[in-house]
Amino acid sequence: MRKKFYIILTICLVIGIGGCIGKEKEESVSKETEVEALKNEAMDYLSKYDDEFEPLSFTLKNVMEHYHTLVVHSKKYNTNFKVYIDETDEDKFNDNYFLLDLEQAGSEYMNTIVKKFFPNAVTKIELLNLTLKAYKEGIDNFEDYYIVINF
Repeated sequence: MRKKFYIILTICLVIGIGGCIGKEKEESVSKETEVEALKNEAMDYLSKYDDEFEPLSFTLKNVMEHYHTLVVHSKKYNTNFKVYIDETDEDKFNDNYFLLDLEQAGSEYMNTIVKKFFPNAVTKIELLNLTLKAYKEGIDNFEDYYIVINF
């Protein structure tokens, strides 16, 4: 009697563990599919820019960040930047690509001023406090940004 009980118990454990393993594989495959779909959607979002992008890494949202993060490489500017994906926000995608546009134009603008006094100098600016909202509300180029900041 005891032997039958152990055999039945062993069979139940094997079936139970086997079922859990199969379910984890299905969840893993569906998560990978979801990640690929998000990456593809983000790359489609980036197609609005006149540039070519290469995805480098993708980080899922976690306890510390309530959004997914896709890091891509811009061939036009030869640098990396991030695309934030928040599925709960009205604007699902948010990026800082506009800073690359303004920083390059700003560096060229400042170079023309500095070269008058220091012909061998090379300047590069970095914008720290510009938000996408401010950019969408009328800052189209570096001169606009420079005027808004200084006046």
